[in-house]
Amino acid sequence: MNNSGLISRIDLSIIIVSFNTAELLRACLQSIYNHVSGLNFEVIVVDNASNDDSVRIVREEFPEAVLIENEDNTGYARAINQGVDKAHGSFCAVMNSDTELTEDIISPAVEYIKTHSHTGAVGCMLILPDGRPQRSFFKFPTLCGRLAYFTGVNRLINAESVTSRRQIRLKREKKEVKSRKDIEVEVICGAFFVVNREVLLSIGGFDPDYFLYHEEADVFYRLHKSGYRNVILSNITLVHHGRHGETPDNPAVYYHRNRSLLLYFHKNRSRISLWMLICMNVFFIVLKLLWNLLPAGDKSLRELRRASHLSVLKYYLKFITFLRGSTTSGLGKSGTEFP
Repeated sequence: MNNSGLISRIDLSIIIVSFNTAELLRACLQSIYNHVSGLNFEVIVVDNASNDDSVRIVREEFPEAVLIENEDNTGYARAINQGVDKAHGSFCAVMNSDTELTEDIISPAVEYIKTHSHTGAVGCMLILPDGRPQRSFFKFPTLCGRLAYFTGVNRLINAESVTSRRQIRLKREKKEVKSRKDIEVEVICGAFFVVNREVLLSIGGFDPDYFLYHEEADVFYRLHKSGYRNVILSNITLVHHGRHGETPDNPAVYYHRNRSLLLYFHKNRSRISLWMLICMNVFFIVLKLLWNLLPAGDKSLRELRRASHLSVLKYYLKFITFLRGSTTSGLGKSGTEFP
């Protein structure tokens, strides 16, 4: 903990974005102050207009934490950037508010980056409160991966892992993760990672165009393109309570997952890949819409899903209009932003 109170001596800035997770946020903050040692650190909480007790808990129970209160929900990526801009540490640890430390995993992550100059970010293995493992890293979004998701093939074989020799090696490394201290991955789960602040700023930080989802894939892709390694330390674990209110049938979740995926392809993949993604997604969304027109299952759930599918299809039409008028810079002919 930063007992000295001197900004110039802060080694680490721990950044947490908060949105209506008051009790989980309390547990997260308490675990940080209970377990992190050997570093002078500050905690920065960016609250995205929560309507629960999140702000009060931080202000009254953790007065040493820096609190940034947004009047509106600015989105996850923009909120992280606010924390990074406010940070005084040489390193930033990004943590979800629904994570909880059971030991000091941040100090070894910082030490790893210090001793491995070409490492962009370091994550850990995630577990549920009962000790069961969670997915801790992923691959960059690809067309093969989306097709595997829609068809269910991903349950039988990791389709993305057979698209290149490098990905075959990554699949083999994933199987060996338990016997290795560190493993190079493509995307670290955004629930927790440590990054050198200057390195993060050098690639432009988080892209504020992302409101929710795929923002970490975008960051880690840019780190990868800049020659940095993204690493998981398999000998340290973090409790991740999981997503709250983010069920697949939540219309907002469904909308933002589709929007952010389009944004990722728009920024990081070829024009052909983007159009192929649009065609594939629209095809499968229409199939889902037709399926939910059938008089089977829970009526209210079918109506909710139909509304979600229609909302996303309307967005695709809006995006296609934008794309047809966009320039190579990614903006519309009149300078319009990504819809």
